[in-house]
Amino acid sequence: MVTTTAVGVAVRALLMVLFCVMVVAFAYLFAIDGFISCFNFGDRWGIAILMEFSVYPAVIGAWVFYKESSWIQAAIFAVSMYVLGR
Repeated sequence: MVTTTAVGVAVRALLMVLFCVMVVAFAYLFAIDGFISCFNFGDRWGIAILMEFSVYPAVIGAWVFYKESSWIQAAIFAVSMYVLGR
């Protein structure tokens, strides 16, 4: 039987590992590719980031407006999603 504490420790350990992977990936990006390429949105990863921040929230927001019964709650959720991120 798995306890709540064990699950919490496992999730915390997973998040620490993912954080370390992210730090290594950014270090590799800055060391190999150079810092200036981070601002070139013509690269493939730049296009992916633009899609992440523009198209995906619009699709999810439209789905929320479709499924939610209250327009006010849907609007609050959609605005908070755009402001705080997906």
